[in-house]
Amino acid sequence: MKKRIFASVFFVSLLVAMCCIALVMSVLYGHYSQQQLNNRKEALAFLSPGTEMGGADFLAALPRGEMRLLLIGSEGEILHDSHGEDTLPSWPRESGENFETGSWVERTVFLSQNLSNGSVLWGVFRRYTWASLLLNMLQPLTILFGAVTFLSGMLAMWISEKIARPVDEIDLMHPDQVDAYEELTPLLHRLAAQNKEINGRMEELTRQQEEFTLITGAMQEGLIVIGSRGDILSCNGSALLLLGMEQAQPGESVFSLNGKEEFRETVEAALKGEPREITLHIRGRACALMASPAGEGGAILLLMDITEKEERDKFRREFTANVSHELKTPLTSISGYAEIIENGLAAQKDIPRFAGQIRKESARLMALVGDIIRLSRMEESAGTAPVPVELLPLIQEAKNALAHAAKEKQIDIRAEGADVSVPGDREMLYEMVLNLMDNAVKYNHSGGRVRAFVQEEKEGVVLRVADTGVGIPDAEKERVFERFYRVDKSRSRQVGGTGLGLSIVKHAALRHNARVFITDTPGGGTTVTVIFPH
Repeated sequence: MKKRIFASVFFVSLLVAMCCIALVMSVLYGHYSQQQLNNRKEALAFLSPGTEMGGADFLAALPRGEMRLLLIGSEGEILHDSHGEDTLPSWPRESGENFETGSWVERTVFLSQNLSNGSVLWGVFRRYTWASLLLNMLQPLTILFGAVTFLSGMLAMWISEKIARPVDEIDLMHPDQVDAYEELTPLLHRLAAQNKEINGRMEELTRQQEEFTLITGAMQEGLIVIGSRGDILSCNGSALLLLGMEQAQPGESVFSLNGKEEFRETVEAALKGEPREITLHIRGRACALMASPAGEGGAILLLMDITEKEERDKFRREFTANVSHELKTPLTSISGYAEIIENGLAAQKDIPRFAGQIRKESARLMALVGDIIRLSRMEESAGTAPVPVELLPLIQEAKNALAHAAKEKQIDIRAEGADVSVPGDREMLYEMVLNLMDNAVKYNHSGGRVRAFVQEEKEGVVLRVADTGVGIPDAEKERVFERFYRVDKSRSRQVGGTGLGLSIVKHAALRHNARVFITDTPGGGTTVTVIFPH
């Protein structure tokens, strides 16, 4: 606006100044020309009496001036010429009438004064025209034009600053509080109303953005919103965590988050309107990527960590295969013995032995199914509300339950320790203690010892079950907690082990935030330690 005001004021002031100069010069030129003409006429009138009395001699005695004096006789002859050496244009000498001749640059004026003796006194002089005047005054006019231009510029600058200053000082955030030009009042009121409306909309957008950020920030799933060119519009922290990135700036290309070709193809397909779903493996974790088209050519990317799901699926497949294998062995044995008896192929004396084998395999099968059921319950159930459970009575109860098996192998079981308790599920803790002591009996030598001890130490409540049995190699101590894993499969089947006892122990320990590990017993055997933290 300031430039327009400056240009308008500058050109108007320059035009007005030039018009004023032209008008003044025109008036002065007209006045000067008329004054010159009047002076010349008066001079001729003043010389007329002398010329009538003295004739040409009178004129010859006069000094030479700017006006050329000619005395023309009654017959048209030249009696006197004050500038005789100069040529004259032809003119009606005898007429005695005033006239002028010449070009647009210079004019020659002829003034006449009729004398009483019939002669005519002529006065001839040159008069400058507008064009010649301008040409003669070109340098001063140029200086004048420059001065006028400079002054017009200064005037235009001052006026534009003065006019624009109140407008520049308008507070657009509070236009209704500004004392500016009265003509701007309606505009300022409209600006104030628009500001109020815009502020309301911005507050609403800010609130919605904060809600969106709060919701997406609390999501465990990763959410990325991208534009039609693949630029990131929004990205929550979970998405960065799943993609292994620390940060992503709005406007950055989404392909900078992951350079895999399958990621690029999935995103590009979504941008073209085709939904896609793939699984990405990033830093040892599995991530499901679901890309869906969004409005105006954009897309929404949803990422979910499915590592645990894949591990559960893998574990379920392995567990199903192991269960099938473990069930197949006793069932095959039972089926084989039953078929021999059914077909009458067994001798009468062998039938009791075959029936005993069937009973033994059935017991093994029932134990396996029982362990599977208990393990499934531990995994699927959150357990009861924690209550203080004293561990020493549980050890005593497990000792009594294993008394018959220990007596058959002449194993000495001791339950010792302090009266300490831990918060938890009594039934689950009993299963843990029973399985530890049961394994200590099963995999012990005849005449061996089992010592179950509980006490409170610096780290927490410690439960130890030590035996003098066959022991576990160091390379197998971590794997024995896996389901159906056996160090010596043939021995395990002989003693009736299902391969799930230590798995039950591990799950029970995890449910109670406990830590379980295996060490060697001095002198031979194994010690299993469970630490319940304070």
